[in-house]
Amino acid sequence: MTSTRVGIWGVFGRGNYGNEATLEAFLAQLDPARFSPVILTEEPEAASGLHGIPARLVGSPVSGGGNRIARALGALRNRAAYLRHALRIVGDLDSVVVAGSGGLEIAHAFGTPFEIWGLSVATRIKRKGFVLLDVGVDRIADPLARRFIRSTAAHAAYRSYRDERSRACMRDNGLAAASSDPVVTDMAFSLRPPLADDRDPQLVVFGVIDYGGPDRPGPGPAHDSYVARCAAVIERLLTAGHRVVIVAGDDGDVSTGHEIAARFARGVVRVSDASTTDELVRVMSEARVVVASRYHTLIMAQMATTPVVSIGYNLKHLAMLEQLGVPAVHRDALDFDPDEVALLVEEAAANYDRLSVQVAEGVQAARERLEAHWPAVLAAISGRQETA
Repeated sequence: MTSTRVGIWGVFGRGNYGNEATLEAFLAQLDPARFSPVILTEEPEAASGLHGIPARLVGSPVSGGGNRIARALGALRNRAAYLRHALRIVGDLDSVVVAGSGGLEIAHAFGTPFEIWGLSVATRIKRKGFVLLDVGVDRIADPLARRFIRSTAAHAAYRSYRDERSRACMRDNGLAAASSDPVVTDMAFSLRPPLADDRDPQLVVFGVIDYGGPDRPGPGPAHDSYVARCAAVIERLLTAGHRVVIVAGDDGDVSTGHEIAARFARGVVRVSDASTTDELVRVMSEARVVVASRYHTLIMAQMATTPVVSIGYNLKHLAMLEQLGVPAVHRDALDFDPDEVALLVEEAAANYDRLSVQVAEGVQAARERLEAHWPAVLAAISGRQETA
């Protein structure tokens, strides 16, 4: 039997634990006797090392150096080279899959929206398959970015979304046909990492992010405010008798975790070095409650059957809590109130028995939806099915 050569696009090999979990979950569904996967990413060596399969670079990101004219000319050359490389790479494949991740969320038009569009154009020219799988989508204000996303989605042989909000956003971006597309869930839920044997009733796991304001990392007033407010929540939890362990959701978050921990006496607040799905879920399954800043910290808390309080940066956090049928306890990272968040943690801890059952039921339902849609997905990837 000839195997299907599948290119998997995503922001992989960049130290984002949720993206790697998504890829891990997708690869687990591919029978090695039927499929030959190749990762398509800006960091092929790192991604290949993590997942043990080949990876290829489609194109480098646009450089921001030089004056305005130099930047424009450089961007034009860069994006033209990206299209040439996409055509060459797609010619060696049978299909391309955009597997989860945030490529269709808020971004500059010539960033990930262009890159995914370029791959979709290449598959159209080369007559290869193209699939958008359990993706997240935002409402896009930029007309050009919206056009890239709409054209990309229209070409897909199969489209599915991680939540109802994403499907509604795709409709709002101009693809009326999205109304009939399936809403499934986040792909990472198909993983089944082992849980800890015991829970510490006083332990709170606090997930942080390198937050610099909506849709941007790094230093600045928003970052300083976020760090101060996280520390204030932790101070209140410690005073109430809890132990706190900080976890990151990306390599870039680790320094923020240490910045927060440094506000306390040495050893009082520990920063975990967990970075894989198995490691993170095990740590969270030891806790009574998880506070989650990153989206996939929230997902992994649910996989650990641990109640979660979200202090996230996007409404996708709220959408997932609603999908799972658990209390939609979400406050925005930009302006959450430490007193309120600490109180929400206490309430979740007090209601752990009831909430953990709701979490387990929600995750089980999500896994059942994933299992139900895999036959159609694998058929589309193999080129045996087409949809409008």
